Amino acid sequence: MIKGRLFTNDQGRYQIKGTSYYFTSGDTIELLDEDTLEWLRGTIEHHYDYGYYAIVTVKGWCGIEQEEEIYNLDNWIARV
Repeated sequence: MIKGRLFTNDQGRYQIKGTSYYFTSGDTIELLDEDTLEWLRGTIEHHYDYGYYAIVTVKGWCGIEQEEEIYNLDNWIARV
């Protein structure tokens, strides 16, 4: 398992600091919500206007799962 903080590399992709591992469209990712300490599972996507972002599944009202988009992943903790 590879785990660490994310940053935007020279190609505009999110990369795990201290590694050569980076994410591109369609890759799966787990992001740590540091407020709840829960791992959010999702995928990396790309939009020409926004660049790379994540679509993750979160628990909403009454535990109902829903998808959310996270556009700035810099400094998030990720694992694969």
